Amino acid sequence: MAVVPALDPRPGEHVLDLCAAPGGKATDIARRLGGQGVLVANEPHPIRVRTLVENLERAGAPAIVTQALPHQLAAAVGVRFDAILVDAPCSGEGMFRKDPEARRQWQASSPASCARRQREILACALSMLRPGGRLVYSTCTFNPLENEQIVAWALDSFPVILEAIPLWPGWEPGRPAWVGDPDLTRRFAADIAHTRRLWPHKGVGEGHFVARFRLLQELPDGAGDRPVRRSEWRAARRHSSPSANLAEWRRAFAEWIDAGQVPAPWHEPLWRGPHAYAAPDTELLVRLEQARIRIHRPGLWLASQERGRLEPQHALAMAIPPHLAKQTAPLDEELAVQYLSGAPLPDLGQRGRTLVHLAGWPLGWGNGISGRTNNLYPKGLRRTDLLPLRGEKT
Repeated sequence: MAVVPALDPRPGEHVLDLCAAPGGKATDIARRLGGQGVLVANEPHPIRVRTLVENLERAGAPAIVTQALPHQLAAAVGVRFDAILVDAPCSGEGMFRKDPEARRQWQASSPASCARRQREILACALSMLRPGGRLVYSTCTFNPLENEQIVAWALDSFPVILEAIPLWPGWEPGRPAWVGDPDLTRRFAADIAHTRRLWPHKGVGEGHFVARFRLLQELPDGAGDRPVRRSEWRAARRHSSPSANLAEWRRAFAEWIDAGQVPAPWHEPLWRGPHAYAAPDTELLVRLEQARIRIHRPGLWLASQERGRLEPQHALAMAIPPHLAKQTAPLDEELAVQYLSGAPLPDLGQRGRTLVHLAGWPLGWGNGISGRTNNLYPKGLRRTDLLPLRGEKT
């Protein structure tokens, strides 16, 4: 998780997490953006991207979720992002201690094969970065082929510099002597010392490597093509065939949320069939659609049209602090465990959609009716193995 403070995403920025599954780093980026700016969370693998979507919605993290190879995404969006995270696929040597599967999958050819792929990914990522933008490259391997040598290659091939990352406890500088090539070692030894290694025998964690680049100028022969005209993205919005008109949306939204304190995209959602999303960058979505990039989520999933009426989605409940909900109900630990298991709750004194929470942390929606509160926690997230922590030392 140290790569996200190394990237330092700031409210209002356009940020790309290029290899985002399972989503822990993407949720932290979304938290740091604070609802201002744009987060694109991309994952090429069709199975892993589903986990990414689930985890982002579980955390209420607003993001555009795409499934594309790096070169496909670069060709679609061009130069666009202020900050990019490349947590690159690697040989996984740093995970051997805790993950037997990582040990079984490793082969003698793995580091060199991964290094070739990492160079391709890094080149695509840099082509999407704005001049002056930041890119954090990280791996969970010890191998210099995938770490210091990749960084030296990037310094030699692109108009980038390395910026120092704090020496957090247990971290050490990268090893210039491991660059391998004498000429690159001589030229970039001082820069390589700005990279960071985490050693599992010296700190709390496994084996990781982190480097932060800054792009000095736009790359030649960039991947971007012509700009999208406003008439095109307006046409795309019309083509989305909204299932509810704006007045209906505002009426329903006002029943659930104090609309005066939420981001602007929530007020005029983007519709995809019966589903409403807070789309942070409509022009970007048009580019992605024109390039036939698969979009799993065009933004935060707000609501859906069900049985002739609008119903709020779980992601919306998780995206807001409880005080913004029109109706809330606090739960103690026993009732929270009951709710997360999917069981109905007693009458909480509210009628209709109610955001239930534990000590100010949102849990999801309930529907208050006479005598009980129906449980609207998504079935796929329900847990029956939880116990209250009350009385335990934590």
